[in-house]
Amino acid sequence: MFPEPLTLTQCRTRLGVACYTPRQIRTAYGLTGKRVGHLTGKDVTVVTGIGVIPKTIQHDLDVFSDRFGLPRTKLELAYENGASPSSPQDASNYREAILDVSAIHAMAPRARIVVVAAPTIPNQHAGDLPPAYLDALERYDGDVLSMSWNNFEELLSQQDPALRQGSVALERLREPLVRASEQGVTIMGSSGDWGGLAPSVGALWPTADPVVTSVGGTVLDLDADGHRLRPDTGWNASSGGLSSWFARPAYQDPVSRLVGTRRGEPDISMMARSFWVHDSAGPQPPGWQLVGGTSLSAPLMAGIVALAVEAAGHRLGNINETLYRLGERPGGGIVDVTTGQSSRDAHVGAHAAPTVPEPPGWHGYTAHAGYDLVTGLGTVDGERLIPSLAAAGRGKEDRHEMQEDAVPDDAATSAGK
Repeated sequence: MFPEPLTLTQCRTRLGVACYTPRQIRTAYGLTGKRVGHLTGKDVTVVTGIGVIPKTIQHDLDVFSDRFGLPRTKLELAYENGASPSSPQDASNYREAILDVSAIHAMAPRARIVVVAAPTIPNQHAGDLPPAYLDALERYDGDVLSMSWNNFEELLSQQDPALRQGSVALERLREPLVRASEQGVTIMGSSGDWGGLAPSVGALWPTADPVVTSVGGTVLDLDADGHRLRPDTGWNASSGGLSSWFARPAYQDPVSRLVGTRRGEPDISMMARSFWVHDSAGPQPPGWQLVGGTSLSAPLMAGIVALAVEAAGHRLGNINETLYRLGERPGGGIVDVTTGQSSRDAHVGAHAAPTVPEPPGWHGYTAHAGYDLVTGLGTVDGERLIPSLAAAGRGKEDRHEMQEDAVPDDAATSAGK
């Protein structure tokens, strides 16, 4: 813990890592240019949460905002039955909650942020989607859902063998996500921090679900103004893989040579290291701490989507089809990440990966030109991607309105009975 955030130079000399302010991060992701610099996430609602809500979360976000010149925002807190403000024993989870809201706020400083406390997440390790998320999305009219929790398909299948491709149990498990997506909510999920998992592990739930945008992790090398000194590289603890539960969705047809017949993750990647948060929840003295992981990547991407929702003027729903189409188009807002490797020995996950057979000499996946299982399609140029997402969303909205207008009056009357 530090009494004040260190500068970039101090981080490099004292800690041996780079650390960045929200201003540097926003510059790096192209959020300060003429096309999108006016966007703030105003009138957009992002729902997030890791399971607990520290009593100090509003104070910590206020300190974060004041220190980095961001407008203060009032958090909305939603408690599932049985949940309550956290105690110091919840340390591994309350810092995640502080990270989630700080990352979203850094990217979309005027977005409305709803934090969900759902004790089933830390207890069951993402064995199901807590109803509190859907309740919060409906109650607060949520536009984006950011989830920084997950578990292995393999482990969940061991716990419940009924969970297999196309099973009734699997459809029941994913139904809340599908329903939220059908209502136009864009769903972000962290791809995991277990490094290069063996292929037999499969992928992670819920991020491997086709209605979720799986966000992996990258490492940035920026100067003091937020400009890149070199291209981003894949973070060695970022996880990815091929799902054993889900077949390849149609939007991944362009990358079928790599994923084969399975759903591959991640889809996209964002910064995963050295983000400052203010933490006064205890048990340690209040101060500033560097945190990261794909638990940072997902809410950063959720903030990007919030800006695109603001630009479009309505919800965007599942953006994966658009992302994969833009991945084939130079200048569409997707920046390929061609270096880095997910190491099998680099995991920083909260619980152990399942023990499964590994291929001889297995070390992890390698980033390369085009789609890969470390960084997905690559990372984000917000100045180009946000208008592209907004334009694609407007097209969806226009087609939906045309379909409604095309229904004859008598058919509409019958449907309403």
